[in-house]
Amino acid sequence: MSGLGFYPGRSLRQVLLALLFALSSLMVTQANGSTIFVVGGRAWVGEPLGNGSYVLMSVNSSGATIGLLTNGSLRIIYFIPSPSAQQGLTAPLSPPLNESSSVYAFTNASSDFYLRLFTVNKVSNGELTGPSRNVTYLGYPPYSVDFGSGINCSTTYISISFPSPPQVIPLPVYVNAGPSITKVTGRITLVSTVPSVPIEVLGPDYVVVPLAPVRSALYSVQVCSPVNASLGPINDLIQGLRFSGRYSYSISVPYANPITGVPAYRTGWCSDYAIYAAHALEEEGLSAEVAVGYIIQNGRASGLDYHAWLEAFVDGDGWIDAEVTPPSLTAAGGAGGVGGVLIGLVVSIPSLLALIVAFMDRVGWHR
Repeated sequence: MSGLGFYPGRSLRQVLLALLFALSSLMVTQANGSTIFVVGGRAWVGEPLGNGSYVLMSVNSSGATIGLLTNGSLRIIYFIPSPSAQQGLTAPLSPPLNESSSVYAFTNASSDFYLRLFTVNKVSNGELTGPSRNVTYLGYPPYSVDFGSGINCSTTYISISFPSPPQVIPLPVYVNAGPSITKVTGRITLVSTVPSVPIEVLGPDYVVVPLAPVRSALYSVQVCSPVNASLGPINDLIQGLRFSGRYSYSISVPYANPITGVPAYRTGWCSDYAIYAAHALEEEGLSAEVAVGYIIQNGRASGLDYHAWLEAFVDGDGWIDAEVTPPSLTAAGGAGGVGGVLIGLVVSIPSLLALIVAFMDRVGWHR
Protein backbone atom coordinates (compact mmCIF):
# COMPACT_ATOMS: atom_id res chain seq x y z
CA MET A 1 0.00 0.00 0.00
CA SER A 2 1.10 3.57 -0.58
CA GLY A 3 2.60 5.56 2.27
CA LEU A 4 0.09 6.35 5.01
CA GLY A 5 -0.85 9.71 6.51
CA PHE A 6 -0.52 13.24 5.20
CA TYR A 7 2.18 14.65 3.01
CA PRO A 8 2.95 18.34 2.42
CA GLY A 9 4.20 18.42 -1.17
CA ARG A 10 5.94 21.80 -1.26
CA SER A 11 7.56 23.17 1.87
CA LEU A 12 5.19 24.67 4.41
CA ARG A 13 6.95 28.05 4.14
CA GLN A 14 6.33 28.19 0.38
CA VAL A 15 2.68 27.27 0.77
CA LEU A 16 2.03 29.78 3.53
CA LEU A 17 3.73 32.63 1.69
CA ALA A 18 1.73 31.90 -1.45
CA LEU A 19 -1.52 31.83 0.49
CA LEU A 20 -0.75 35.01 2.42
CA PHE A 21 -0.15 36.94 -0.81
CA ALA A 22 -3.20 35.38 -2.48
CA LEU A 23 -5.82 36.17 0.18
CA SER A 24 -5.72 39.42 2.08
CA SER A 25 -8.48 38.09 4.41
CA LEU A 26 -6.53 34.90 5.20
CA MET A 27 -4.44 34.58 8.35
CA VAL A 28 -2.22 31.56 8.99
CA THR A 29 -0.66 30.30 12.20
CA GLN A 30 0.50 27.07 13.85
CA ALA A 31 -1.10 25.30 16.84
CA ASN A 32 -0.70 21.80 18.24
CA GLY A 33 1.23 20.70 15.16
CA SER A 34 -1.56 21.70 12.76
CA THR A 35 -1.96 24.70 10.47
CA ILE A 36 -4.77 27.08 11.50
CA PHE A 37 -6.34 29.31 8.84
CA VAL A 38 -8.57 32.24 9.77
CA VAL A 39 -10.91 33.18 6.93
CA GLY A 40 -13.45 35.94 7.50
CA GLY A 41 -13.03 35.64 11.24
CA ARG A 42 -13.63 31.87 11.28
CA ALA A 43 -10.89 29.42 12.26
CA TRP A 44 -10.15 26.38 10.09
CA VAL A 45 -7.82 23.47 10.80
CA GLY A 46 -5.74 22.68 7.69
CA GLU A 47 -4.00 19.54 6.51
CA PRO A 48 -1.74 19.73 3.42
CA LEU A 49 -2.63 17.62 0.40
CA GLY A 50 0.33 18.58 -1.78
CA ASN A 51 0.42 20.88 -4.81
CA GLY A 52 -0.27 23.81 -2.47
CA SER A 53 -3.74 22.53 -1.56
CA TYR A 54 -5.26 22.03 1.89
CA VAL A 55 -8.26 20.26 3.33
CA LEU A 56 -9.77 22.66 5.86
CA MET A 57 -12.21 21.86 8.66
CA SER A 58 -14.10 24.16 10.98
CA VAL A 59 -16.07 22.77 13.94
CA ASN A 60 -18.68 24.48 16.09
CA SER A 61 -21.67 23.42 18.17
CA SER A 62 -23.82 22.79 15.09
CA GLY A 63 -21.39 20.50 13.33
CA ALA A 64 -18.32 20.40 11.10
CA THR A 65 -17.73 22.15 7.78
CA ILE A 66 -15.09 20.76 5.40
CA GLY A 67 -13.58 22.81 2.61
CA LEU A 68 -10.86 22.51 -0.02
CA LEU A 69 -8.33 25.34 -0.37
CA THR A 70 -6.70 25.33 -3.81
CA ASN A 71 -4.68 28.16 -5.34
CA GLY A 72 -5.90 30.55 -2.68
CA SER A 73 -9.58 29.75 -3.28
CA LEU A 74 -11.71 28.15 -0.53
CA ARG A 75 -14.56 25.89 -1.64
CA ILE A 76 -16.99 24.29 0.82
CA ILE A 77 -17.34 20.54 0.22
CA TYR A 78 -19.41 19.08 3.04
CA PHE A 79 -21.27 19.98 6.21
CA ILE A 80 -21.82 17.28 8.84
CA PRO A 81 -24.12 18.17 11.76
CA SER A 82 -23.02 17.22 15.27
CA PRO A 83 -20.05 14.92 14.64
CA SER A 84 -20.32 11.64 16.56
CA ALA A 85 -18.48 8.34 16.88
CA GLN A 86 -17.12 6.75 13.74
CA GLN A 87 -19.34 4.10 12.19
CA GLY A 88 -18.94 1.31 9.70
CA LEU A 89 -20.59 1.07 6.30
CA THR A 90 -23.93 -0.65 5.74
CA ALA A 91 -25.76 -2.08 2.76
CA PRO A 92 -29.30 -3.50 2.48
CA LEU A 93 -29.54 -7.26 3.00
CA SER A 94 -32.51 -7.57 0.64
CA PRO A 95 -32.84 -5.58 -2.61
CA PRO A 96 -35.39 -2.74 -2.76
CA LEU A 97 -37.23 -3.02 -6.06
CA ASN A 98 -37.75 -0.30 -8.67
CA GLU A 99 -35.00 1.84 -7.19
CA SER A 100 -33.35 4.33 -9.52
CA SER A 101 -29.58 4.63 -9.46
CA SER A 102 -27.17 7.53 -9.60
CA VAL A 103 -24.29 5.18 -10.36
CA TYR A 104 -23.54 4.55 -14.01
CA ALA A 105 -20.11 3.81 -15.41
CA PHE A 106 -18.48 2.86 -18.71
CA THR A 107 -15.26 0.87 -18.70
CA ASN A 108 -12.87 -0.95 -20.99
CA ALA A 109 -12.53 -3.78 -18.43
CA SER A 110 -13.70 -7.26 -19.36
CA SER A 111 -16.59 -9.01 -17.64
CA ASP A 112 -14.02 -10.94 -15.56
CA PHE A 113 -13.63 -7.76 -13.49
CA TYR A 114 -16.13 -6.42 -10.97
CA LEU A 115 -16.14 -2.88 -9.56
CA ARG A 116 -15.56 -3.33 -5.83
CA LEU A 117 -16.78 -0.67 -3.39
CA PHE A 118 -16.19 -2.14 0.08
CA THR A 119 -16.65 -5.27 2.19
CA VAL A 120 -19.06 -6.20 4.95
CA ASN A 121 -18.70 -8.92 7.55
CA LYS A 122 -21.81 -8.94 9.73
CA VAL A 123 -25.59 -9.24 9.39
CA SER A 124 -27.68 -7.13 11.75
CA ASN A 125 -31.34 -6.03 11.61
CA GLY A 126 -31.71 -6.67 7.90
CA GLU A 127 -28.46 -4.94 6.92
CA LEU A 128 -24.97 -5.98 5.94
CA THR A 129 -22.52 -4.15 8.18
CA GLY A 130 -18.84 -3.45 7.61
CA PRO A 131 -16.00 -2.84 10.05
CA SER A 132 -14.97 0.60 11.30
CA ARG A 133 -13.00 2.64 8.80
CA ASN A 134 -10.07 4.87 9.63
CA VAL A 135 -8.56 7.37 7.23
CA THR A 136 -5.47 5.52 6.06
CA TYR A 137 -4.45 7.86 3.24
CA LEU A 138 -5.26 11.44 2.26
CA GLY A 139 -3.66 12.88 -0.83
CA TYR A 140 -3.60 12.69 -4.61
CA PRO A 141 -3.30 9.62 -6.86
CA PRO A 142 -1.37 7.54 -7.69
CA TYR A 143 -2.36 5.26 -4.86
CA SER A 144 -1.51 1.54 -4.77
CA VAL A 145 -2.62 -1.39 -2.67
CA ASP A 146 -1.14 -4.88 -2.74
CA PHE A 147 -4.44 -6.70 -2.83
CA GLY A 148 -2.93 -10.13 -3.44
CA SER A 149 0.05 -11.87 -4.99
CA GLY A 150 0.85 -14.79 -7.25
CA ILE A 151 2.98 -15.95 -10.15
CA ASN A 152 3.00 -15.23 -13.90
CA CYS A 153 1.49 -11.80 -13.28
CA SER A 154 0.43 -9.50 -16.10
CA THR A 155 -0.59 -5.85 -15.84
CA THR A 156 -3.57 -4.35 -17.60
CA TYR A 157 -4.79 -0.76 -17.67
CA ILE A 158 -8.46 -0.19 -16.95
CA SER A 159 -10.29 3.08 -17.49
CA ILE A 160 -13.70 3.93 -16.07
CA SER A 161 -15.81 6.98 -16.87
CA PHE A 162 -18.66 8.23 -14.70
CA PRO A 163 -21.52 10.17 -16.33
CA SER A 164 -22.49 11.14 -12.77
CA PRO A 165 -19.71 11.76 -10.22
CA PRO A 166 -19.55 8.77 -7.83
CA GLN A 167 -19.57 9.00 -4.05
CA VAL A 168 -16.97 6.20 -3.97
CA ILE A 169 -14.37 5.39 -6.63
CA PRO A 170 -14.63 1.62 -7.16
CA LEU A 171 -11.60 -0.67 -7.44
CA PRO A 172 -11.59 -3.13 -10.37
CA VAL A 173 -10.83 -6.66 -9.13
CA TYR A 174 -10.67 -9.97 -10.96
CA VAL A 175 -13.52 -12.24 -9.82
CA ASN A 176 -13.32 -15.98 -10.49
CA ALA A 177 -16.66 -16.98 -11.97
CA GLY A 178 -15.70 -20.48 -13.12
CA PRO A 179 -15.76 -23.79 -11.19
CA SER A 180 -12.33 -23.18 -9.63
CA ILE A 181 -9.92 -20.38 -8.71
CA THR A 182 -7.67 -19.56 -11.66
CA LYS A 183 -6.64 -15.92 -11.08
CA VAL A 184 -5.73 -13.59 -8.22
CA THR A 185 -5.82 -9.80 -8.24
CA GLY A 186 -2.34 -8.49 -7.37
CA ARG A 187 -1.43 -4.82 -7.04
CA ILE A 188 -4.16 -2.29 -7.83
CA THR A 189 -3.07 1.27 -8.58
CA LEU A 190 -5.41 4.21 -8.99
CA VAL A 191 -3.14 5.98 -11.46
CA SER A 192 -5.10 9.19 -11.92
CA THR A 193 -8.51 10.84 -11.95
CA VAL A 194 -10.00 13.47 -14.25
CA PRO A 195 -10.00 16.08 -12.98
CA SER A 196 -7.08 15.46 -10.63
CA VAL A 197 -8.58 15.64 -7.12
CA PRO A 198 -7.48 14.60 -3.63
CA ILE A 199 -8.80 11.29 -2.32
CA GLU A 200 -9.21 9.72 1.08
CA VAL A 201 -8.81 5.96 1.50
CA LEU A 202 -10.63 4.28 4.35
CA GLY A 203 -9.31 1.07 5.91
CA PRO A 204 -9.23 -1.74 6.41
CA ASP A 205 -10.77 -2.56 3.03
CA TYR A 206 -9.65 0.39 0.86
CA VAL A 207 -12.77 2.49 0.34
CA VAL A 208 -11.65 5.27 -2.02
CA VAL A 209 -13.61 8.51 -1.59
CA PRO A 210 -12.96 11.53 -3.88
CA LEU A 211 -12.98 14.93 -2.13
CA ALA A 212 -14.27 16.60 -5.28
CA PRO A 213 -16.31 15.35 -8.27
CA VAL A 214 -14.50 13.12 -10.79
CA ARG A 215 -15.46 12.20 -14.35
CA SER A 216 -13.09 9.28 -14.90
CA ALA A 217 -10.41 7.12 -13.30
CA LEU A 218 -7.45 5.19 -14.67
CA TYR A 219 -6.08 2.05 -12.99
CA SER A 220 -3.31 -0.44 -13.48
CA VAL A 221 -4.24 -3.91 -12.23
CA GLN A 222 -2.07 -7.00 -11.89
CA VAL A 223 -3.70 -10.37 -12.54
CA CYS A 224 -1.72 -13.41 -11.38
CA SER A 225 -1.98 -17.17 -11.13
CA PRO A 226 -2.38 -18.45 -7.55
CA VAL A 227 0.60 -20.08 -5.86
CA ASN A 228 -1.28 -21.81 -3.05
CA ALA A 229 -2.50 -25.37 -3.41
CA SER A 230 -4.91 -25.19 -0.44
CA LEU A 231 -7.83 -23.68 -2.34
CA GLY A 232 -9.97 -26.80 -1.92
CA PRO A 233 -12.50 -25.26 0.52
CA ILE A 234 -13.12 -22.28 -1.79
CA ASN A 235 -13.40 -24.46 -4.90
CA ASP A 236 -15.75 -26.84 -3.10
CA LEU A 237 -18.06 -23.97 -2.21
CA ILE A 238 -18.02 -22.57 -5.75
CA GLN A 239 -18.83 -25.95 -7.27
CA GLY A 240 -21.45 -26.85 -4.67
CA LEU A 241 -23.33 -23.54 -4.64
CA ARG A 242 -22.86 -22.25 -8.17
CA PHE A 243 -22.50 -25.27 -10.44
CA SER A 244 -24.17 -28.26 -8.78
CA GLY A 245 -27.65 -27.37 -10.02
CA ARG A 246 -29.02 -27.87 -6.51
CA TYR A 247 -29.31 -24.14 -5.68
CA SER A 248 -31.40 -21.38 -7.27
CA TYR A 249 -31.38 -17.58 -7.31
CA SER A 250 -34.25 -15.63 -5.74
CA ILE A 251 -34.70 -12.14 -4.27
CA SER A 252 -37.53 -13.43 -2.07
CA VAL A 253 -36.50 -15.95 0.58
CA PRO A 254 -38.40 -17.72 3.39
CA TYR A 255 -35.65 -17.19 5.96
CA ALA A 256 -34.02 -14.36 7.91
CA ASN A 257 -30.57 -15.86 8.51
CA PRO A 258 -28.62 -16.80 5.34
CA ILE A 259 -26.15 -18.91 7.31
CA THR A 260 -28.86 -21.41 8.18
CA GLY A 261 -31.35 -20.55 5.44
CA VAL A 262 -29.20 -21.16 2.35
CA PRO A 263 -28.41 -24.84 3.09
CA ALA A 264 -31.95 -25.49 4.31
CA TYR A 265 -33.88 -23.91 1.42
CA ARG A 266 -31.19 -23.91 -1.29
CA THR A 267 -32.21 -20.53 -2.66
CA GLY A 268 -31.26 -16.92 -2.06
CA TRP A 269 -30.09 -13.55 -3.30
CA CYS A 270 -26.43 -12.83 -4.06
CA SER A 271 -25.75 -11.50 -0.56
CA ASP A 272 -27.29 -14.64 0.96
CA TYR A 273 -24.87 -16.89 -0.92
CA ALA A 274 -21.88 -14.68 -0.18
CA ILE A 275 -22.71 -14.52 3.54
CA TYR A 276 -23.16 -18.27 3.76
CA ALA A 277 -19.93 -18.94 1.86
CA ALA A 278 -17.92 -16.53 4.01
CA HIS A 279 -19.23 -18.16 7.17
CA ALA A 280 -18.46 -21.65 5.84
CA LEU A 281 -14.86 -20.65 5.08
CA GLU A 282 -14.43 -19.10 8.52
CA GLU A 283 -15.54 -22.45 9.94
CA GLU A 284 -12.65 -23.93 7.95
CA GLY A 285 -10.24 -21.47 9.57
CA LEU A 286 -9.96 -19.00 6.66
CA SER A 287 -10.68 -15.26 6.80
CA ALA A 288 -13.55 -14.29 4.50
CA GLU A 289 -15.85 -11.35 3.91
CA VAL A 290 -18.62 -10.23 1.58
CA ALA A 291 -17.53 -7.81 -1.15
CA VAL A 292 -20.15 -5.45 -2.58
CA GLY A 293 -19.98 -3.51 -5.82
CA TYR A 294 -20.99 -3.86 -9.45
CA ILE A 295 -20.80 -6.51 -12.14
CA ILE A 296 -19.37 -5.25 -15.43
CA GLN A 297 -21.60 -6.25 -18.34
CA ASN A 298 -20.91 -5.20 -21.93
CA GLY A 299 -18.47 -2.55 -20.73
CA ARG A 300 -20.81 -0.81 -18.33
CA ALA A 301 -22.11 -1.00 -14.78
CA SER A 302 -25.14 0.60 -13.16
CA GLY A 303 -27.35 0.25 -10.12
CA LEU A 304 -29.08 -2.71 -11.79
CA ASP A 305 -25.71 -4.51 -11.75
CA TYR A 306 -25.21 -4.08 -8.01
CA HIS A 307 -23.90 -7.31 -6.55
CA ALA A 308 -22.32 -9.14 -3.60
CA TRP A 309 -19.68 -11.86 -3.85
CA LEU A 310 -17.16 -13.81 -1.77
CA GLU A 311 -13.74 -12.47 -0.81
CA ALA A 312 -11.41 -14.86 1.04
CA PHE A 313 -7.88 -14.49 2.35
CA VAL A 314 -5.40 -17.29 1.58
CA ASP A 315 -1.83 -17.24 2.91
CA GLY A 316 0.58 -16.66 0.05
CA ASP A 317 -2.07 -15.35 -2.34
CA GLY A 318 -3.83 -12.61 -0.38
CA TRP A 319 -7.46 -11.74 -1.03
CA ILE A 320 -9.21 -13.87 -3.64
CA ASP A 321 -12.56 -12.88 -5.17
CA ALA A 322 -15.00 -15.57 -6.24
CA GLU A 323 -18.54 -15.75 -7.55
CA VAL A 324 -20.68 -18.18 -5.54
CA THR A 325 -24.19 -17.20 -6.68
CA PRO A 326 -25.85 -19.62 -9.16
CA PRO A 327 -25.13 -18.58 -12.76
CA SER A 328 -28.76 -17.83 -13.57
CA LEU A 329 -28.06 -14.43 -12.01
CA THR A 330 -25.61 -13.21 -14.63
CA ALA A 331 -27.28 -15.14 -17.45
CA ALA A 332 -30.37 -12.98 -16.95
CA GLY A 333 -28.26 -9.91 -17.70
CA GLY A 334 -28.30 -8.18 -14.33
CA ALA A 335 -27.92 -8.49 -10.62
CA GLY A 336 -31.55 -7.62 -10.19
CA GLY A 337 -30.78 -5.51 -7.34
CA VAL A 338 -29.92 -2.66 -5.14
CA GLY A 339 -30.08 0.95 -6.28
CA GLY A 340 -26.59 2.42 -6.29
CA VAL A 341 -27.93 5.72 -4.99
CA LEU A 342 -28.59 4.10 -1.61
CA ILE A 343 -25.07 2.76 -1.38
CA GLY A 344 -23.63 6.12 -2.42
CA LEU A 345 -25.48 7.83 0.42
CA VAL A 346 -24.56 5.39 3.16
CA VAL A 347 -20.93 5.39 2.09
CA SER A 348 -20.46 9.16 2.16
CA ILE A 349 -21.45 9.92 5.75
CA PRO A 350 -19.25 7.40 7.60
CA SER A 351 -16.26 8.36 5.50
CA LEU A 352 -16.63 11.98 6.48
CA LEU A 353 -17.10 11.05 10.11
CA ALA A 354 -13.85 9.13 9.93
CA LEU A 355 -12.10 12.19 8.50
CA ILE A 356 -13.59 14.43 11.18
CA VAL A 357 -12.59 12.06 13.97
CA ALA A 358 -9.02 11.95 12.65
CA PHE A 359 -8.82 15.75 12.50
CA MET A 360 -10.37 16.22 15.93
CA ASP A 361 -7.82 13.83 17.42
CA ARG A 362 -5.00 15.91 15.90
CA VAL A 363 -6.22 19.24 17.36
CA GLY A 364 -7.54 17.88 20.65
CA TRP A 365 -11.14 19.02 20.01
CA HIS A 366 -13.93 17.30 21.93
CA ARG A 367 -17.66 17.95 22.16
